[in-house]
Amino acid sequence: MVLINELTARRVRSARKNANLTIKSLSQSSGITYSTLKRLEGGLAAFKLHDIVRLAEPLGVGHDDLIPKSSELSADPDGGAK
Repeated sequence: MVLINELTARRVRSARKNANLTIKSLSQSSGITYSTLKRLEGGLAAFKLHDIVRLAEPLGVGHDDLIPKSSELSADPDGGAK
């Protein structure tokens, strides 16, 4: 089972790259420290709702775009549903 934090990290990383932002610039615009943001994107720290809200605006996405859907949580790593 894919963990919610891993999926959220993938979504944040993808949105950051699509917005052509570095971790440093996203850190500055979101107010989340560089080290925390690096750990969040790397899956080494758990996202909190306030992290998602703070990241959404500078990424140019809605906070709901960063939160995985329930159907994604039940999918196995090979892409099939469990």
